[in-house]
Amino acid sequence: MNKTNVIVKNTAVIFAARIITSFLSFAATFYIARKFGVEDYGKYALALSFVALFTWLGDLGVDMFLTREVAKDKKSLKSILGNVLAMKMFLAGMLFGLVFLSVNLMGYPELTRSLVYVACASMILTIYANSFLSSFRAFEKMEYEGLSLILAKLLSSVMVFALIFLKKSLLWMMWAQVMGSVLLFLSSLFFLRSKFTPPSLKIEFVLWRKFIAGGLPFALTYFLVMVYFKIDSVMLSKMVGDGAVGAYNAAYNLVFAFMIISSAIVSSLFPAIAFNYSKDKEYSQRILSGGLKYSLILSLPFALGGTFLAEKVIFFIYGPQYSASILALKMVIWVLPVLFVTNLLGNCLGAIYRQKQVLYVALVNALVNVILNLILIPRYSLYGSAAATLATELLGMGILLRLISKNFELQLGKTSMLVLAANLLPLPILFVFSSFHILAIVCIFGGVYVLSLFVFGLISFAELKKLRPARLQV
Repeated sequence: MNKTNVIVKNTAVIFAARIITSFLSFAATFYIARKFGVEDYGKYALALSFVALFTWLGDLGVDMFLTREVAKDKKSLKSILGNVLAMKMFLAGMLFGLVFLSVNLMGYPELTRSLVYVACASMILTIYANSFLSSFRAFEKMEYEGLSLILAKLLSSVMVFALIFLKKSLLWMMWAQVMGSVLLFLSSLFFLRSKFTPPSLKIEFVLWRKFIAGGLPFALTYFLVMVYFKIDSVMLSKMVGDGAVGAYNAAYNLVFAFMIISSAIVSSLFPAIAFNYSKDKEYSQRILSGGLKYSLILSLPFALGGTFLAEKVIFFIYGPQYSASILALKMVIWVLPVLFVTNLLGNCLGAIYRQKQVLYVALVNALVNVILNLILIPRYSLYGSAAATLATELLGMGILLRLISKNFELQLGKTSMLVLAANLLPLPILFVFSSFHILAIVCIFGGVYVLSLFVFGLISFAELKKLRPARLQV
């Protein structure tokens, strides 16, 4: 199988797996939000956001480093992975200790603290499993990652629905996430042992120093990204209340439900760009250009449709109790296409050893986001947070585009205009069929949009047939 077909196969596998897991995960989350109400859902969302702020400490960016280095030298897996796992044992203890200390110092009530503790346990298991998944990516064997993710999300989602049916408390919902993380760890470990190499702990401090030097920029970048994605929930909880957190995250989660698509694209392209950049820069450039094109194709219709269908979407998924989320959704939905682009650009820079530049962008974004939230939340509550997020992402995209242009020659002006035109063509459907059920409108809009992609030459049957295109078309 040639290089392009490997990328397409991996993209298809991860895309399918992420779509399935995204559907399961967000279906469970939406059900929790609907059944427990705005206030309790706010506590649940706060716990997840709080723990996410500390996740970087349990990883220190070593998984990205693992993928990049093993992709170049497959024989190094056993040594690198063994040291990564040993290093994470120390990091996990530090992570839990810092989370425990922080949540108690901030004076949260007992239920919120308990939710945070359980969420932290789930996160630690996932951090370990991520090292196994990163190994699969390095070998470009995404099918094992996909199957592990599906099994884990299937278990946790089924448990959520069953526990709600049994009328269990909110804390039980978080324990369902722990069980999913346990299965993710065990299934990915099984595939690693049976298909690659049995992991064994190794302590080589020379390698640890190399991990920290190579991975820390990734970790700090991830931390700063989490700051400007998650700090708003923590700030809302203290400055407004759990109700605002619940309403804001109801809209926010609808946006991030689709980020799984971007993650699938990035997971497949990152190893290919890392491997080929020094050997065939032109090929890496075509990979990135193709990734950007499909990122726009897959994200813009959600932003456009979400703007006009926000009320129908919120009422259909959450119910009238979340009416405060409607305007927030109309604002944060436009973060989606920006995130698709910045996610790909940032990871591309990391793949070519420019992670310090990404760290700089993340630092600017985090500072701007915190400042904007401090100014806007007291005046506009959750809508201030939505505005701060959108402004921050636009700023970050502008900086990343400037940085990436120093390493790649991207000429996407024509492609971007064609994608925009393809999105505008089915726009009247949102008005003509406005009285229809939301699902009917989405299906009609989606069908016409796919046709418009063919009309404007953005996709072709050659690309779709058996997922074996000759090249990533730009």
